[in-house]
Amino acid sequence: MATDPRQMKWRTTTGGEGTRLADLDGGGRLRVPFEAMFTSKDLELAVTIDVADGRPMCTEYRVRRLDGGGLDLMTTEVMRNVKLRTLIALSCSRVAIDQAGGWSVEAEAVQAVVDPIRRRKAPITDDTLRKIAKAYKKRYVAGGMDEFAQSEGYSERQMWRLVKLARERGFLPTTTGKRG
Repeated sequence: MATDPRQMKWRTTTGGEGTRLADLDGGGRLRVPFEAMFTSKDLELAVTIDVADGRPMCTEYRVRRLDGGGLDLMTTEVMRNVKLRTLIALSCSRVAIDQAGGWSVEAEAVQAVVDPIRRRKAPITDDTLRKIAKAYKKRYVAGGMDEFAQSEGYSERQMWRLVKLARERGFLPTTTGKRG
């Protein structure tokens, strides 16, 4: 069963009511939301792409068998073999080429769209770490990292990482071994 989207036939659908031109971190622009459909002889993958905080993201992912079989075991197999980031990158690059009328070079349009997809995480700035450190000094209570993290919009694990980075960059005092 072919699950490599680069070897599948594909098409994109853009336009319609509710679409907008969204700016991307890399300097590109995309008309979103749009749907991309990847098809092989026995499988169809559909993704809906939108942009949030300057980064393309998948808001819906559908798998359909075309050979009449069920999805029970196959869905897990497909999900393991298809990289969602690849689907997003292929979809966005195709739409960028289609929309490249205003840009002089298509390669620049594709690069501007694909760069934000390649970056897994937005870089943590000193400004962000200062804000975390200030809030941590004011509101953190020993044993209450989960509540504190949620109040700042992060998971507990992410917040421990941010606190560690804030300590490393000197925005919080170092500790003597105990968390907190």
